Amino acid sequence: MMGHAEPSLPASGGLATRIPRSLLIVLGWALALRIAHLVSFFSSSPFADTLISDAHIFDSWAARIAAGDVLGEPRLFVLPPLYPYVVGFVYAIVGRMPSVIILVQSTLGIIATGLVWRLGTRRFGVIVGVSAGFIYASSGAVLFYESMLVGTAVTGFLTVLALTLLDAWSDKRQDWLVGLLGVTLGLLVILRPNFLVLTPVLMWGVFRVRGRGRGFRDSLLTLACICLPLLALTVRNGVAAGEWTPLSSHGGINFYMGNHSGAPGWFAPPPGMIADITPEQPRGNLIGPRVIAEAEAGRPLSDREVSRFWFKKGLRYFLEEPVSATAGLFRKTRLFLTAFEIPLNYSFEYHKKYALALTLPIGQLWFIYPLAALGLAIAVRRGDSVADLVLILGAYAFSVILFHVSTRYRMPIMPILALLSGIALGSVVEAIKQGEGKRGLMMIAAAVLLMIASSVERSVWAKDGSLSLDPFNLGTSHLYAGRPDLALPYLKEAREAGDAVQGLQYNLGLAFAAADEVDSALVSYGLAIQRDPKLFAAHTNIGNIHFQAGRYREAESAYRDAIAVNALAHNARAALGWVHFTYHRDDSARVAWRTVLRADPSHVSAIAGMDRLKGLR
Repeated sequence: MMGHAEPSLPASGGLATRIPRSLLIVLGWALALRIAHLVSFFSSSPFADTLISDAHIFDSWAARIAAGDVLGEPRLFVLPPLYPYVVGFVYAIVGRMPSVIILVQSTLGIIATGLVWRLGTRRFGVIVGVSAGFIYASSGAVLFYESMLVGTAVTGFLTVLALTLLDAWSDKRQDWLVGLLGVTLGLLVILRPNFLVLTPVLMWGVFRVRGRGRGFRDSLLTLACICLPLLALTVRNGVAAGEWTPLSSHGGINFYMGNHSGAPGWFAPPPGMIADITPEQPRGNLIGPRVIAEAEAGRPLSDREVSRFWFKKGLRYFLEEPVSATAGLFRKTRLFLTAFEIPLNYSFEYHKKYALALTLPIGQLWFIYPLAALGLAIAVRRGDSVADLVLILGAYAFSVILFHVSTRYRMPIMPILALLSGIALGSVVEAIKQGEGKRGLMMIAAAVLLMIASSVERSVWAKDGSLSLDPFNLGTSHLYAGRPDLALPYLKEAREAGDAVQGLQYNLGLAFAAADEVDSALVSYGLAIQRDPKLFAAHTNIGNIHFQAGRYREAESAYRDAIAVNALAHNARAALGWVHFTYHRDDSARVAWRTVLRADPSHVSAIAGMDRLKGLR
């Protein structure tokens, strides 16, 4: 399965005979870049002390685990659980210190760089190993996600570890190596469930190397070891949630988000679905999907039933609109191959302004993708053994494209891209060393042309609107924390960056209202309603502004609009009761408040209203 080229070791004695100089150079570069990046991150990035979206969820979850809540709520995990358990383990030792997690992740990045060097050196020679190590160490997205609490850095490390174990087993054929390889893949599955697609690929590779008999035994051993982490998660789900499954509950909705009419190919909830992340929970993966699923089913559903509902809905899309669905797959394939870094919670492109280390050309996809393509072509032409790398890359790419694409989900292919890129750079260096300048120039010219094409294609996706995501999330986090004064500048920045995020205008309305800029709040709420006419909370808040200003007729109209959009808009109905009370329409006020209390007996405003009516008797 693997061909090897042994590294050249220096002739001098001491430590240098044990650690090749080329490895020390690569590790030194990886360390220097990470120090530079972390200094910039902690000194200038507003995200260094503010956790948003998934990072906030994982941090809170890890803190509960560290405090002793090991099993969690009696339901399926909404998000994959491995990362919060890893973070929780660290928190249990050092306390709730996200900065320590970032340092640990950066250390894993340095180790992964060394493993990439090892893979490249053993398989293709020292020049390729050094080139691959430098490219992986310099990858802007790798550096970026090492400073974010979203699990991507751990995914990258485990991916490189799995590739290293596969390489070592192919050479030594020892059972413990293939067993550890299986466990590593099992951990990756409960970190990113789409890694499950690599199970048959890995088993086939083991069988192919070992042949019949021994190969069958080793492939079964691999499968058994893959299942060990999944078995632990299955037992947890059975005991805590009563559902014996190794999967989390977000798979179905993630599948549908990437496979419905009008799906853009990235994270994009369908119309009408609540999809934000609050301080309490990720409603886009839990509340929104459940509300719609249970409404259509006409009964309460278990977590697994909700996920199955959305899987089936996505599959029906393929059956009912095969042309559109196929076009969507091609679009997602193009997205996967584009050099544009597709945001999810965080936008890599936005964060470049906080850290120079993220902007190195050698670390950008427009540089890496073309080199990897050239390296693959060179390897195939000269008969290098890269079939396993291509198969793993293709299988993983398929698992992402089947759902929806983002930079975070694409990150596990970075070590393979680095290795293929290293082949291209190594070939150029070898051609120059051997005096074949013409061949070297031809390869350089081909790489430059591919880079130009990649940059042009990238510009198609790199729209200004994507830069509004991070300031929106940052402003929203401050808003939830009760600091509208801190939220407003970031929300304004998000608006100026393109106003491309659903919910931005509504949150701007909240921030403007809290700052007593009521005219601006009314404008923002109006724009939010134009974008989503069913946003009853915006109608309600417009009514509240008019009511507080003594414009009761305008307030009544806004409250009625909210109720017309959603009959369960209890705050609007309770507020409408106060409008009736203000106009001495006590019977109408009583009807409004009683209606609210039948649905929500603890509604504070309705209770206060009924008490006022009692005081008039």
